[in-house]
Amino acid sequence: GAALWMRGELTTVPGIKVDVIDTVGSGDAFLAALLKGYLQDLTAREMLVLANRLGAFVATQPGGTPDYSITSLEGIRALL
Repeated sequence: GAALWMRGELTTVPGIKVDVIDTVGSGDAFLAALLKGYLQDLTAREMLVLANRLGAFVATQPGGTPDYSITSLEGIRALL
């Protein structure tokens, strides 16, 4: 899971269960998605959900910068 303290409020989201292949890069992906969400004025919950999903996706792929297509990432933001 993940937690974010922002503007005097704590927001938490549960973890995502995945079949891990390689954790290298998943934290970087999480942070990149969190910052992108912040810059796009997403809510704290939306930021954490997006970051959790991208980090989980990267952990299911080999290598720290896995190959992906736009189609493979559509579901990461679709449920926000």
